[in-house]
Amino acid sequence: MTGKHVQDLIISEGYSVNQIAKLIGVAQPNLLSLLRHDDIRTGLLEDIAKAMGKPLSFFYGETYGPVTQVQGSNNATAINNSTATSNDDRILTLLVSKDEQLTLAMKQTSKAQEQMDFVLHKCLGDGEV
Repeated sequence: MTGKHVQDLIISEGYSVNQIAKLIGVAQPNLLSLLRHDDIRTGLLEDIAKAMGKPLSFFYGETYGPVTQVQGSNNATAINNSTATSNDDRILTLLVSKDEQLTLAMKQTSKAQEQMDFVLHKCLGDGEV
């Protein structure tokens, strides 16, 4: 995931880099510097996604980056590489989505356990929660 791609997605969603920088608590020049890299760290993507109200998988959709021909390669190699990248992107999107679903299920389970504990304590009459 390139910083340019992240920046394009930020702008396409109607945000400015300055707005996102403020939302994630980073100075705008620092964020711009981080977005100049070819490989953006996942922690930064998580912060930006949260600030935008998007799941992390938003950054790994099928519109991930342009398919480019590597100088000196033939079309078959470029097609095979783009297919592999596309498949990798789909797998990553599914994994991120499953991770988010698992996190939500764990939170719901924890909340249900707390409610059950509360009812149990009330039924037993010890009054402590």
